[in-house]
Amino acid sequence: MGSELNNQMIEQMNYLKILYKTTICMLLISGLISCHDEPDFLGDNTRSLGSFPVAAFITGNESTYDENDVVSFQLQFWSDEEIDVINVYASIDEATPTLEFTTPFTPNFSEDLGLHLLDLTYTVPTGTSGKTIEIEVEVVNKNTLTDAQSFSFTVN
Repeated sequence: MGSELNNQMIEQMNYLKILYKTTICMLLISGLISCHDEPDFLGDNTRSLGSFPVAAFITGNESTYDENDVVSFQLQFWSDEEIDVINVYASIDEATPTLEFTTPFTPNFSEDLGLHLLDLTYTVPTGTSGKTIEIEVEVVNKNTLTDAQSFSFTVN
């Protein structure tokens, strides 16, 4: 009985030695791995162009117009980056939008609103009676990033 107890103690001691050595190895491996500098795939393979502009609101438009009416509206927008141009597109009855005109950016910042204001006009074309026209106004930064707002109306 004494030798059996002695053998059990030796087995437990051997088990503890193996557990101790395994724990030390795992700590060493995890310490070495934590020192490894993983590559930053996105950071290493992309570049930031900067901030997007924000085309916040379009105001002043109605829901219906007649052919040859002049639609007056105001774009309210801002950008942390330098603004290049403003593009105005029109789409008649969900057709592919066409560029109507481009206007260079001229600062007109409203301290009250905290936005740039740009008054624009669009003349409703003849032959569009009964159709829906969508106007999209796009702000383009010099860094090429864009944002747009749109509105639509029906032609009487």
